[in-house]
Amino acid sequence: QIPVILYGHSMGASVALDLAASDTDADRALGVAGVVLDGAPASIFRALDSGTLLVPSTLLSLVDYYPNVRKIRRLEKPCWVVHGLDDPICPPANALRLLDAAPARVCAFEPPLFVPRATHGDIADVAPDDFASGLRRFVHTVLGPPSLLGVSALGAT
Repeated sequence: QIPVILYGHSMGASVALDLAASDTDADRALGVAGVVLDGAPASIFRALDSGTLLVPSTLLSLVDYYPNVRKIRRLEKPCWVVHGLDDPICPPANALRLLDAAPARVCAFEPPLFVPRATHGDIADVAPDDFASGLRRFVHTVLGPPSLLGVSALGAT
């Protein structure tokens, strides 16, 4: 089985986390080795909240299909969190909530990347070197160097 690192952005990060934190036979068959959460909401309904209890999402959170803060507590696979500091769609407080809720061991593989001037979905454009080097370190730490996977710089060997 080839190990897989899931990468999800925004709502896709919710789906990636859902798969990575699941513990069913079908999910284990996917061979998920780790997950990257880019611009992930702490909860679909709480993405834009100020964090107070006086917001409509407090009631909606009762039917939240992607309660990421709860799901990340069950995560046993390595996780790397990246977030734009100027994200107007999913403010960086969401990433902080996820990091606070995550087991320390799963986020210890690569420090989170918070990118100044990055918004929702442009981290690789705003900070390409930081993003690429962090992603490379995370993948190598989780999966091992490319030579152990039968991969060369030009593709499969």
